[in-house]
Amino acid sequence: VENMNCKSFSEITLWKERFNLIIQKFCQEPPSSDSELAAIILLGQEAWISCVSQSWFSDLNIPILASRISQNFFLIPDSIRDTATWLPELVDAETFFAQQTGVSGIAYDYDVRSNINLILRQHPETQRIAFLSDNTYGGVCLQAQIRREIESYPDVDLILLDGRINDIYTIQNQIAALPDNTVLLLGSWRIDQNENYYMTSALYGMMLSNRSLPTYTMTTLGFGFWAIGGFMPDYRSQGKELAYQIEHLLSVNEHNCPENGFITYIPNYFRFDMVKLREFNCDITTLPQHAILENNDVSWMDRYPYLLPFILLSLFFLVIGFSIVSYYLLKSRRLNEALIRTEHQKELIINNCGVTLLYLDRNRKIQWESMAVLKGFLPLPQKGKSYHCYELILNRTEPCANCPVNLMEEDMQPREHLYKCKDRYFSIQYNPVCHDDNTYAGTVLRIEDVTKKELAKVELENAKEAAEEADRLKSIFLANMSHEIRTPLNAIVGFSEIIAETDDFAEKAEYMHIIRNNNQLLLQLINDILDLSKIEAGTFDFRNEAVNVNQMIEELYNIFLPKVLSKGIELKKDCPFPDLLIDADRTRLSQVLSNFMTNAIKFTIKGSIKIGYEKIDNGLRFYVEDTGCGISNQKIDSIFDRFVKLNSFAQGTGLGLSICKMIASRFGGEIGVQSEKDTGSLFWLDLPCTPNELNSSIKTQEETIQDSIIIPRTVEA
Repeated sequence: VENMNCKSFSEITLWKERFNLIIQKFCQEPPSSDSELAAIILLGQEAWISCVSQSWFSDLNIPILASRISQNFFLIPDSIRDTATWLPELVDAETFFAQQTGVSGIAYDYDVRSNINLILRQHPETQRIAFLSDNTYGGVCLQAQIRREIESYPDVDLILLDGRINDIYTIQNQIAALPDNTVLLLGSWRIDQNENYYMTSALYGMMLSNRSLPTYTMTTLGFGFWAIGGFMPDYRSQGKELAYQIEHLLSVNEHNCPENGFITYIPNYFRFDMVKLREFNCDITTLPQHAILENNDVSWMDRYPYLLPFILLSLFFLVIGFSIVSYYLLKSRRLNEALIRTEHQKELIINNCGVTLLYLDRNRKIQWESMAVLKGFLPLPQKGKSYHCYELILNRTEPCANCPVNLMEEDMQPREHLYKCKDRYFSIQYNPVCHDDNTYAGTVLRIEDVTKKELAKVELENAKEAAEEADRLKSIFLANMSHEIRTPLNAIVGFSEIIAETDDFAEKAEYMHIIRNNNQLLLQLINDILDLSKIEAGTFDFRNEAVNVNQMIEELYNIFLPKVLSKGIELKKDCPFPDLLIDADRTRLSQVLSNFMTNAIKFTIKGSIKIGYEKIDNGLRFYVEDTGCGISNQKIDSIFDRFVKLNSFAQGTGLGLSICKMIASRFGGEIGVQSEKDTGSLFWLDLPCTPNELNSSIKTQEETIQDSIIIPRTVEA
């Protein structure tokens, strides 16, 4: 198969040489029966005239078959001065074929005369026929044919719209300028003078340039949207006919039986577009017999007689199919809804069972999870992303060194692990999942928040330790009480017997002093024990009254002054206000300050002790400051606990400061200590009151009672 690549009529003088070059690929010219060529098949007019125009064509002795050629053609001369203006003379194909041997063909018989007669019959007023042809060999042949036939119609002028000397724009202008009583006959339009190729859509521009112009066609060009109709060939496939003819020619040539050439013509038919016939008011009754009418308004039932049964049958199967599909869709939807409902219930149950469940595959990747318990403590997994257990739970990039999953995979035994995250405790249980053959498949992790349990364990342990400590302190307390009570009793009993035996007044006075001191000590021990029992029973009462603070400090100062002076230390008092009344329980307040003073005297060997009060933001601060031995940092936090004694050899029960702490709490205040080892201590009690109720001015007793009372926060007994 060889292609001559013929483009436009402008290069017609090159076609003969191209054909020669193709033939020389297979044999020397002229081709003969001795060459490799058994036959030559020529498709298209360009190939046909390039062959028959050869000088050696008459000497051929191999079969030649031509197809898609025209009944009228012209040979290629040796030279052409101007292809755009050359007017060739036609050769009749039938006469030409009759003179040849072994040459056959299938040709189109373009009947120009029948189309002119059709135009004059439908449009008797026609004075001019405009003919459209392009810059191709076929277009030039059709133009030569109509020039020859129009001579038989002297009353009709011919206007040539020649594509060899025009482009599409000048053609449109010429069509728009055509005078009245002109009919357009379409021949061909594929290439213009600029060798531009055009598709069928280019004809719409020509049509729109003059829509009132009656148009006919002799080649089906523009039929169906522009042309009214015409007498045109029945364009069809010619493959089978070519095969039959070449087989016949080869068989004749094989037996050396030369046969004269013959030609087969493609028949022509009258074809009309009913839409265009009505548009130009053409008389349908004058149309030729057996004319083919297209775009005719016939009922679709007549046009497609089998369409209705097909539609009904299709609708039947469509309804059946739709019913089946709807049934299964509805069933699938119900099953899907049930599945979603079940999944929702399962998720609801799992999320409210108080545990998190994870399923890990053999590679430790999480395949399923319920993160109900871990929400707020661990980042939630992103959908569509796969995590390892150590990435999501432990925020690690690699597996744990002693991973329980590795150990469990070896012996297939469950494991449990306690994990702490953000002050929360989680119990992680590892349970193996096995295949039917007992091989390891994965792991189910059950994660439970056991913070309450762990805290309860801690509290239980602390309570146990506290109980044991309380039991130990009580044992110490009982031992101390037996010693502390026995000591003053022995002194009282012993010196009572001695005082009865002596007559010396000085000795009796000294012994009475010893007995009095031990009586006070024994009374203090009994009072502390009674106060402790009241604390345990919750019957420790408070009775508020107007208390003159300066008077109370003065009394305490005078009470403890002899004891302080007897040890050779200095006692100071600090009363910044000349007169001050408060509403408080004087007995309990004095008890706290007395306890402070007793401890200060007990642990101060030299220096001074100061008792007093001062103003603070929310009330008064009572304090006792000494230069005694001080308290170590290890014991300062427990100094206000029960049964705590800094010096086991010193007298006392270890209950005084704990009772003071309870009294401060009932006052709504605070108690505390500031101490440094071997430097001294400062014990203080903050008593809340409204600061603007303080008044330090010297007033009468009545004014002082009315204006200078500080009322502390109400404390229920």
